[in-house]
Amino acid sequence: MKNTMIPDKIVVAVDTIILTIGQSGLEVLLVLLKNKPYEKLWALPGSVVGVSESLDEAALRVVKNRVGEGKLHLEQMYCFGEIDRDIRGRSVSVAYFALLSGRGKIVSKLSDNYLDINWFSVNNLPPMAFDHKNIIKVAREKLAYKLDEVKIIKT
Repeated sequence: MKNTMIPDKIVVAVDTIILTIGQSGLEVLLVLLKNKPYEKLWALPGSVVGVSESLDEAALRVVKNRVGEGKLHLEQMYCFGEIDRDIRGRSVSVAYFALLSGRGKIVSKLSDNYLDINWFSVNNLPPMAFDHKNIIKVAREKLAYKLDEVKIIKT
């Protein structure tokens, strides 16, 4: 009998929800994927966590590779581990949100994995890969809660 508790392989990744206030209000930075099975779908910038780096280091690396070293707030948000979140295999993603003080310039060079990178309104997202639309939804809810918490503290 096969033990279903021990998978063949689990990938640990970080996904970054890079947010700023832009022309259309709250905007998120997305990358257009190049390779199948998610070809021509948009996704959050992310990466598999390196063997010799922490989750925080991996998330900071992803953000710096996309938007540089400007002023930002980076915070671990939530862990996403639905069994079917990636059709290529079992993966767990630790999501971080990064709040930029200004939209700034995208410093990312397109890699072998990306066709494009651009800002989108969180209210008007393009077709997305993985469970990233849901990750953005959770990020919006958590950010709204944090802003309400700040209002309560200041009053």
